[in-house]
Amino acid sequence: MNRRSAHKPRSRPPLPSAALIARLRAEIQILREEIAGERQKIQADLEEALESMRELKFSRERYAALFDFSPAPYVMLDGNGFIRKFSSHEKQILAGIRQPMFSHSKQPVLI
Repeated sequence: MNRRSAHKPRSRPPLPSAALIARLRAEIQILREEIAGERQKIQADLEEALESMRELKFSRERYAALFDFSPAPYVMLDGNGFIRKFSSHEKQILAGIRQPMFSHSKQPVLI
């Protein structure tokens, strides 16, 4: 017996009904609308995040300007009390003192 004759040809699955096709199209449309809504939410969230980043950048720049150009001297210390940053005015005040302190020793100096 031949192998081909032993197997019946496969029959094709039945075509979906018009009702099934209509239901699937309706579901696809609902999903498209949900995706569009989610896309709009994501876009709004992204715009909000970008605006927050712009505001934060402006705030940091403003803080830096206030710190650096304040007529009052400011010093920024770390958690151990070491000087990490001087305001411009403080640098002018300490200009004569700072150079000798740091030129002779590699050790941090507390003022």
